[in-house]
Amino acid sequence: HLQDCSCECPRLLYTKVMDPDWLLDHASVTGLINTSSTLLHFRNPQDNKRLIRIPLFRIDELCTDDIAVKIKLYFQHPPTHDSDPIIMLCDKTTCNGNLIADLSNVGLPCYFVSLTPGNTFTGTLGGTCGGLTLVSYISPKEVIVTLRPKQQWGSFHITKGGGFTAAATFTTKLDVKQGLFVELYGHDEEEEYKLE
Repeated sequence: HLQDCSCECPRLLYTKVMDPDWLLDHASVTGLINTSSTLLHFRNPQDNKRLIRIPLFRIDELCTDDIAVKIKLYFQHPPTHDSDPIIMLCDKTTCNGNLIADLSNVGLPCYFVSLTPGNTFTGTLGGTCGGLTLVSYISPKEVIVTLRPKQQWGSFHITKGGGFTAAATFTTKLDVKQGLFVELYGHDEEEEYKLE
């Protein structure tokens, strides 16, 4: 617990392996059609639906907003051709993060997005990741998203297809004093996602 801000905050605030069993016990989860100890299989029940909400920090728990949140996700090959999950870092009113795109998005691996959170998000997707198109890209096994709330900055990295890294700044800023959540949204209705 980090409420005493008279001292310097530790360099590493929090690290956790959030496997499927942990997520089912500690996060709000919806849209599941199959589970195991190694896999959560989602089918998006409606456009823009929130599938996972993980409390990360409570209100006023952080000493500073000068932090970096690194989220590493592992996906299996998607069971549907259209499969664009959206991973976000959110306070109570704003989310910043990435739509992880499939091959139907002209080979671009991601979009940087800012959204308004809720059971379904509101907002407009945009801000394609720059860089080279990945011709072999379908769905990454591993995605690393890093977000810095104070700097309104984010980066996106995958190793598949020869590797890809992109970074961008967001027009919206998260208020860490409101608490922070990691949220996963589905994009289009009936899309499926397999998260390890």
